[in-house]
Amino acid sequence: MLLRRLTDTPLIHNLKHSASSKFRNGTKRNFSAHDSGQMVSQSQKKLAARQEELMKRGLPKRTKIPNVENIIVVASGKGGVGKSTTAVNLALALSEVESQNKVGLLDMDVFGPSIPRMMNLSGSPALTKNDYMIPLTNYNIKCMSMGFLVEEKAAIVWRGPMVMSAVQRLLLRTDWGELSHLVLDLPPGTGDTQLSISQLVEVTGIDLLGDVALDPTIRQCADEGQPVLVSYPKSTQAESYRSIAKNLMHNILLLNKIS
Repeated sequence: MLLRRLTDTPLIHNLKHSASSKFRNGTKRNFSAHDSGQMVSQSQKKLAARQEELMKRGLPKRTKIPNVENIIVVASGKGGVGKSTTAVNLALALSEVESQNKVGLLDMDVFGPSIPRMMNLSGSPALTKNDYMIPLTNYNIKCMSMGFLVEEKAAIVWRGPMVMSAVQRLLLRTDWGELSHLVLDLPPGTGDTQLSISQLVEVTGIDLLGDVALDPTIRQCADEGQPVLVSYPKSTQAESYRSIAKNLMHNILLLNKIS
């Protein structure tokens, strides 16, 4: 370990030099704590500016996913509240309301993906000539998930950089084709995945759209790979999701007019 005397540090050396210069040519000047405070303050400002510059260099620029008009994020502060079920049924409702079959669903939970089971999908995605992944499709919804890339019961223990790399590949290296809406099912909480998404892509900001009554049928249908909009399309629960989808599309139109 390299140890230096306090007087050998750049700050103390500068103070000594400053103090000695004040006595040159027989001219005596008072040296106060105010002088040293100013020097420390300037040094801190320079350091803060340098750190800010480096942070800007390290952050990726936000981009738009090619041919995807709107990115809708479904998130929650904790797990087990029906977030993925909501994402699935919202995607189905959007596809039904829009009637153009241009809706995608992206499972961003790299540690516990559930979209493959809820959308009754399995298998590995094919690749294009440019090494882009081709989404798997069911119920007219294009789906991509980490669950298609690893075994269902495989344990995934990744640190931040690996998570960010996986998120980036799922977001930007998937061949979605033309989509009006891409629904992102985020993992619970506020971790590396959420941070990566906020840095990588521009999402569509929307206020409260509606509510869905708690009903075990919604969960049961999702767990069986037959979402409620597919199993009970005329039910009150299905109509609640359609209402949310309509409100979502209305709000998007308003945002586009403002921008």
